[in-house]
Amino acid sequence: MSGSSMSPACPARVANLELAAAVAEEGTEPFFQHCLALDTPPAPANTPLEFLVFCGIVGYGRHLAAGRSDVLPILRLYANDPRWRLREGVVTALSARPRYSAFGALS
Repeated sequence: MSGSSMSPACPARVANLELAAAVAEEGTEPFFQHCLALDTPPAPANTPLEFLVFCGIVGYGRHLAAGRSDVLPILRLYANDPRWRLREGVVTALSARPRYSAFGALS
């Protein structure tokens, strides 16, 4: 990584949204549950473990897009998380259903 202050072992500053989208598309609800279970205790910020939690959040967005409003409490929880990447995951999850009102959903 010439010209970069990040080592090859460090996670990217920007989440791999294409990989997260592929995980959301191919994953199952038990897998998404497992990803979120990795967040107990909370996954450290900017780690591969945090990215797996991110993928679980984005995966639940696929369920929301399919009409599963029962996943909203999960998304609401992470919308208030202190870790920016997980909040970004909620935004990504909500964008899976473009006509969905994020303001109404999370209020």
